[in-house]
Amino acid sequence: MYLLLIYLYLLAFFLLIFFGKVLGYRGSAMLICFTGIAGVCLSYVVFLEVALNNSICTVSLWSWIYFDLLRINWYFFFDPLSVSMLLIISTVS
Repeated sequence: MYLLLIYLYLLAFFLLIFFGKVLGYRGSAMLICFTGIAGVCLSYVVFLEVALNNSICTVSLWSWIYFDLLRINWYFFFDPLSVSMLLIISTVS
């Protein structure tokens, strides 16, 4: 669910870039509206889970740099501050 929230907007962006002319004006508008509504709903669910239940979520995607003793991983970190900002930005937009 957390990664869906991040990748939903990215997927809509690529669909509009590559298939925008095929979808047309009305199809593009419907895709953007659906993406926005789904993103706001997922933001509220994530806010209820993380901020109100006080359960911090960490999602590890991949190892970015792995060299001998140095290991840097790529993480998404959902804490109450980042989730509240996500909720405010997605609700306003």
